Amino acid sequence: MTLRDLKNIYLETCSDFLASPLSTLTTAILESRPLDLSSDASFEAFAGLKEPNQTPFALLAEGYQLLSLAFIRILAENSSAAYEEWLQAKISDYVQVNTWAEFQLLAALKAILANLIDQPLNLQSPQQLKGGAAFLEWKGLWSWGKATHGHLHADLGCLWGLFGYLSQDNTWIEAAKEVANWQLNTLNVDFFPVRSLFTLEENALIPKILISNYLLFSMIAALTGDKHFKFAAKKQLEHLNRCQKVRISDEALLMEAFLKRIEGRVSEEEFALQPWIRDQEVGLLGFRSPNETVFCLGKGGQTGLGYVNFSDIGIVNYGPQHLPLGDCQTFGIEESGFEAATCQLDPSKTGFYLSSTVRLTPKKVDLDSFANFRNGIPSNIWVDLKHIFTLEEKKLVVAANFFSLQEMQELAFVFFVTADCCQLEKGSMIYPKTFVHYRGLEDSLIFKRGDARLSIKAQMPLNVEVIPLSGGENFWGADFLVAYPVHAASPSIEWTISKI
Repeated sequence: MTLRDLKNIYLETCSDFLASPLSTLTTAILESRPLDLSSDASFEAFAGLKEPNQTPFALLAEGYQLLSLAFIRILAENSSAAYEEWLQAKISDYVQVNTWAEFQLLAALKAILANLIDQPLNLQSPQQLKGGAAFLEWKGLWSWGKATHGHLHADLGCLWGLFGYLSQDNTWIEAAKEVANWQLNTLNVDFFPVRSLFTLEENALIPKILISNYLLFSMIAALTGDKHFKFAAKKQLEHLNRCQKVRISDEALLMEAFLKRIEGRVSEEEFALQPWIRDQEVGLLGFRSPNETVFCLGKGGQTGLGYVNFSDIGIVNYGPQHLPLGDCQTFGIEESGFEAATCQLDPSKTGFYLSSTVRLTPKKVDLDSFANFRNGIPSNIWVDLKHIFTLEEKKLVVAANFFSLQEMQELAFVFFVTADCCQLEKGSMIYPKTFVHYRGLEDSLIFKRGDARLSIKAQMPLNVEVIPLSGGENFWGADFLVAYPVHAASPSIEWTISKI
């Protein structure tokens, strides 16, 4: 099968999507058709409607629309003075919107737009950890912001690379390459994204992650000639080609077209990802091989604690959850200001140990403002966490000890599992995409897919609820939600997750 790039995937599979005026322009660029950019009466339709609430993601969406329109000006052969004057005014208004520089993704986007209209905007030096990770919002003004956040991390690296190219400042290109190097930590041995690592549930769409990774790796290959990143970009495209019909944004299509214009002849060179991963600064330990993938996290940004996969069956995410079950906005952990996570790899590379103390995600968060987006009243519940992985035994032990200054109520520890069925101790079977769920006392649960088996075993019989899910893109692609209630009378729980 011929490997299709974003342009060809879009033209072959997305033609029946309702096209906006901007998408109509994008399609014309991709098909090398002439554009009519002479009538200023139609320009406002290209920008679309603004969202009423200026949340961070609404501002990003508006900025990406303007970036698409700027790419069209660059790539079109018949732009007009009227279009350029209109676009310059729109960008000038946008970059003057008062936001904080610590929100690195938006700061980079505004700096690029200002550069494209010859109004250079001062961009602070990249705030980046030694291992290459760059937090979405590095100062902690948002309690969830000090994390990489999946595809947003790749988007940040791509924008840093673009800014470095436009400003001819190699500092930003080097920073972007470090982001790309770190982003490789989020892939399994087949270069497929582990969607739950430091990722909010609403941002965990596999096609979007693949597209963002592809553009980041392509950007680094184009700017540095790195053959390994050319190969990594190709692997993202291969996985994307296997996805069902996906939406590809205008800015992604036009970014690819721009990269094809500036890149030289870069050949690819196959390489293998390192099996063991350790990043003390972000609290990440992991192991990946063809049959086992285990990632454990000691920090987060309203995100989960890890990922376990043994032979295509596994736990796509897990962690503490305020009730009600299924509300992913109250799932996960935040960094709490306690001591850093302890990340230890066994010297003989046979396992690892991770411990940390973290605060739970707030029970209710603000989704309507910029300054307090996803912030809430800080949770008064913390948890001491320990993860112990032993490769030879194919076993991960997860221990959680909850503590609080107030009584703990409406709290659970949950596992999101992908499997064909769940077997209870007495032999009863539960299947996904059904309305039959289970609540009762269980010592262990066995999940099955083909010949593969995975066990979640508590240190003693505990009340547990097993809820079938529908798979797909929701809940990080899980088929089951497994919930263990947490009570003040028994705040310490331990599970052993193993391949059987």
